[in-house]
Amino acid sequence: MSCLVLNTGISQDCRQSLGGVKRFLVAQLSSITSVTQASGVATAISTSGLFYEFKPTKDSSTASAPFNGDVAAGQRAWTHTVVMMFSKTEAAKRNTVAVLAENSVVVIAEDNNGTFSLYGYSRGLDLTEGDNTLGTTAAEMNGYTLTLSGDQAHLPLEVDPTIIAALLV
Repeated sequence: MSCLVLNTGISQDCRQSLGGVKRFLVAQLSSITSVTQASGVATAISTSGLFYEFKPTKDSSTASAPFNGDVAAGQRAWTHTVVMMFSKTEAAKRNTVAVLAENSVVVIAEDNNGTFSLYGYSRGLDLTEGDNTLGTTAAEMNGYTLTLSGDQAHLPLEVDPTIIAALLV
């Protein structure tokens, strides 16, 4: 396999981006039949199931893909990581967390700029950490913090926003 050739740079953007995750769309990895992509953008996602909306507590959740590599071994991976926080402990959330603990999933994260990114599309994400916190004082967290992660061969894909509605129907 030939290596990619660097043929462009990255320019400095204006400071118009807003950080943070607005929502997550989650589907079981086993229901994804194909992902069509062009130039780093998922232009179609075929699935035998649905994506479900997970709306986290405001300003609490993240999606990232740190790089892990070993030059001597010639290996590299991107660890797709999604951290979701949901306030209030209740049976419906508890039951959904239990299902997440047993399945590999893919996650589309929508950021506060309206950009969608696809995490775990090749090997899936698994629940690797979780906490059900009741807190100590009235102002402390009462709810769930979930970390889904998995090593992937590539960075997350941007998702064409025109395909999102069909994934939720």
